[in-house]
Amino acid sequence: MNKLNLSRYFKKYIPLYLIAVLAMSFSTWLDMVVPLLVQHIVDDVLVAKKINLLNGLLLGILGIGIGRCIFQYTKEFLCDYCGSKIASEVRINLFQKIQSLSANFFDGINSGELMSRVKDDVDRIWDIAAYMGILIAEVFIRICITVFYMMRINWKMAIIPTVCMIVSGVIAIKMERKLDKVFDSIAQENSELNNTAAENLAGVRTVKAFSREDFERKKFHKHNQKYYELNIEQSKVFVHYNPMIQFITRLLPVVVLFIGGFVVIYSNGNNVSDNSNFFVKLFCTNGTMSIGELLAFVQYVGNLIWPMEMLGWLTNGFSSAKASVGRLNKMYEQ
Repeated sequence: MNKLNLSRYFKKYIPLYLIAVLAMSFSTWLDMVVPLLVQHIVDDVLVAKKINLLNGLLLGILGIGIGRCIFQYTKEFLCDYCGSKIASEVRINLFQKIQSLSANFFDGINSGELMSRVKDDVDRIWDIAAYMGILIAEVFIRICITVFYMMRINWKMAIIPTVCMIVSGVIAIKMERKLDKVFDSIAQENSELNNTAAENLAGVRTVKAFSREDFERKKFHKHNQKYYELNIEQSKVFVHYNPMIQFITRLLPVVVLFIGGFVVIYSNGNNVSDNSNFFVKLFCTNGTMSIGELLAFVQYVGNLIWPMEMLGWLTNGFSSAKASVGRLNKMYEQ
């Protein structure tokens, strides 16, 4: 085997992952039903005074909450189980691969780097297998379902959050490309730092016997400083791009509520001036928009904020995992 074939590990757990994805999809869909129930509570109960509908709508929200808990638990348990099994198998096979390598290989690599590969890099694979992979799928499914429901309410206003999502996606891709260049260096320096600490602690009696404490401190400080600088470089990339996504997610609900407010007010006969009809003409598709529809639309926008904010975090984690897979492949190529 000259390459880490992750698909070989994932294949045997495909049925469990499919159940997890199905449970996650049902959970996400239930989230999308809640704004519709809120819309009916506002329009039918509060505005139209149909009080007899309230109990049924409230019970519906309660039932959705219970169902969502069940589906979420199913998803979390199955993903954790599969991720743990895959990481365990990868770690065992990697250890067996290391044991099979020739003595010449160990002359060119230190024990700290080997420990980093067996522990840290495999942990990054666990991240993907246990929760990051399903989170990526959840982000995609949530976006698709949310946009669908927003389009049903007002397709013109739905263009605004859709454009914001595209902009956030472009920013996340740029950040991922920048982080790719940093993570490999961080992992390499982490292995050097681990190796320096392990060698020093293992040979502490020898160090003290030859009075090498000061030399070892300087050596460790050098690697520690380099590791610190690389992590600061990673943080600079994240801090440069992630606030852009955060700004979009904070501004989006305000813009939607502002425009939607005009549409609701002036599409229901409250024409203060000719200029006030601008938002109605531009964004109102059915002639009117109720308060309940506006509240439901704003809730759907809120459901989009989580996926948009997750883009930065998922990009960070995915870049780290990709770098780890690349380093493990180098081990398998020996």
